[in-house]
Amino acid sequence: MTTVVPFLLQFALAAAPAPVVIPDRPEALRFEELRFEVPDAAALRHVLSNGVPVYVVEDHALPLVDVAVAVRSGDWVDPLEKAGRASFTAALVRRGGTASRTPDDFDEQADFLGAELASVASSTRSGATLNVSSSSFGEGLELLCEMIRTPRFDPARVATARDNLRESLGRRTDDPLAVLTREWSRLLYGPGHYLVRELTPRHLDGLTPEALAAFHRATWRPESMVVAVSGDVTTTDALARLETCFAGWPAGAGAPPPWPPPASTFPPRTGFYRVERDIPQAKITLGHLGAQLKGWDDPDDAVLEVMSEVLAGRLLRRLRGELGIAYRTDASFGTGLSAPGVFEIFLETENANAARALREAVAEVRRLREEPVGEPELAFARKSLIDRFPLLFDTAAEVAGRFAEDDYLGRPHTYWTSYRGRIGRVTPQQVQRVAQRALQPDRLLAVLVGKWADVMSGAQAAGIQLDALVRAPVVQLPERDPLTLEPH
Repeated sequence: MTTVVPFLLQFALAAAPAPVVIPDRPEALRFEELRFEVPDAAALRHVLSNGVPVYVVEDHALPLVDVAVAVRSGDWVDPLEKAGRASFTAALVRRGGTASRTPDDFDEQADFLGAELASVASSTRSGATLNVSSSSFGEGLELLCEMIRTPRFDPARVATARDNLRESLGRRTDDPLAVLTREWSRLLYGPGHYLVRELTPRHLDGLTPEALAAFHRATWRPESMVVAVSGDVTTTDALARLETCFAGWPAGAGAPPPWPPPASTFPPRTGFYRVERDIPQAKITLGHLGAQLKGWDDPDDAVLEVMSEVLAGRLLRRLRGELGIAYRTDASFGTGLSAPGVFEIFLETENANAARALREAVAEVRRLREEPVGEPELAFARKSLIDRFPLLFDTAAEVAGRFAEDDYLGRPHTYWTSYRGRIGRVTPQQVQRVAQRALQPDRLLAVLVGKWADVMSGAQAAGIQLDALVRAPVVQLPERDPLTLEPH
């Protein structure tokens, strides 16, 4: 024994792995290069016999299945006098029962299966989702299909939802951020645009079960749908069950809603606007309409995205890192095909620092136009976008949803396979050229919600003339009645 123990000890020491050396600085950490390839969309795309495109992405890591159905129905379909109809219809698709089940029966069966079912509408789409265990996938999908095909719009549930909505309208001016978003959008698009219009009490009376059912029949139609399925399911089984789901579902009467949604014809009201609120931090949005692309392959698309990343990084470093005068900063430059996107900077800062934050933000916009971006800064922005890119396809649900959205928008799948290459080729000269065309610091629209006396005190202490920042006098916006949104 006296010879064996030393031998075993010697062997253990010899076999021990080399110690892991932990760098003393975060920037000294090194990782293996992430290798990511965009999944093959064509291999995941299928078409049901009635023409509905379906993307199925199998993932057997967990016994769960997700299904999402997108429908070309949303706020853009509603005329001004019927604002809120699309969203209310979508909400009651889930809450109002089905032709063969009362709302309580439907809720009970969903709870029994442990299935999460939801339906919702936004400005440019409606849809429904299902999350259920793979063992209950068949029954859960049957519930989803009942829900989207034959919603009941139970009168009692509709009345309850209408009453709840009426009560919530009275709180619409309580949240300063919601006030900021509403006023900014009104000044940018005009009060009648589908991205702005909001439901008021006069619209509630028109939200009857009959009106919801008619709107559903006209817009929730299979020829306007795309489906994404992901999780612990086989492609063959999912497609077979979806064929049953959509079998015999007739197309809607008449033409489907026009696509794409119409562009705004309202001339944006540039200038400086404020809303009085006794809050410790001012909330500010400034910007203007963004760019309209010539197509999904427009070479300026990648340049604008890199430019936006550079500006967001500069604002974060300057306002938070160097000056410490902003709690939140963000910048984005949106693009569109049928209409311009939106260039938007958001700032949240103490009222007394609002003028300084605004001055620095406008200065960074001007600097981006006037000075070429240095290659190290540009390389960092390009790398940030490229490194985040795999997160767009991080889960099976995201893969299926991303490709289904391509179908919905008419975006080619090659947009993703060429994305990193397009971003990686952006040059400083391209960024400055596009910034000079796309950024308009002399035509900014700024909206501030905060305590104006403190804002003015901070401006005077810093020697800043607020009306000079956007070259327009400051205009106080009126308080609005929370129910009607009409000025007091």
